[in-house]
Formats: sequence, structure tokens, C-alpha cells
Amino acid sequence: MGHSFYCSKEGEEIDTAIPICGSNEACEYWHPVIDLNHLELLRLAFTGYLEIDETNIEQFKKEVVLILNNFKRLNETEGSGDFEFSIERCQRLLDLLEKYPPEQGYYLSVG
Repeated sequence: MGHSFYCSKEGEEIDTAIPICGSNEACEYWHPVIDLNHLELLRLAFTGYLEIDETNIEQFKKEVVLILNNFKRLNETEGSGDFEFSIERCQRLLDLLEKYPPEQGYYLSVG
């Protein structure tokens, strides 16, 4: 099962699910880095469901940046380009978190 970013806002016509990664990519690339670095919010998001709100968005962003930097480093050291899609997806997730901040009434979740 793949993982997606969900966004909605009451009173607006925003109700969208944006794929983050598929199940194979999650198992092969994301989960090992999440486990190695003890990224608890990403673990919750990738093993079930995580609602992102004002209380956890900054920590969640930090974890996404950390996994993004890990993917960049792995891509450079292995030289295979295998992590390019994961890098793009991390950046897309960060962009979405900036575009739809919970403090402006957006309901965000990853699962």
C-alpha cells in the first residue's frame, strides 16, 4: 500500500490526496532510513496514519528534511540515481506543508 498526503479545508474546494510514494519504494528506501534515524512521526505516517497540526508540524518538517538529506547523501555515495524519486517526493511533501499550513485552517494528514 502506498502513502499519500491528504489536505482539506472547510469552506474551500480543497480536498485532495497526493501520492508520496508507493509501497515498494516505501519498503526499500523510506522505512530503512526512518528506522535508522528513529523518525517517530514519519514512522506513524508510514505505518498507519498521522494527522499534522500546529503541535507537530515543525517536528514533522524536521524529520522530512532529515530523510531528504539522507536520500541526497545516499544518492551521491551510491551514484546509482536510485534515490532521485524519493528526493523529489520529499521536496514535494515539504512544498505541500508550506502551501497548506494547519495554522491557516488546513486539515493535513499522511497515511
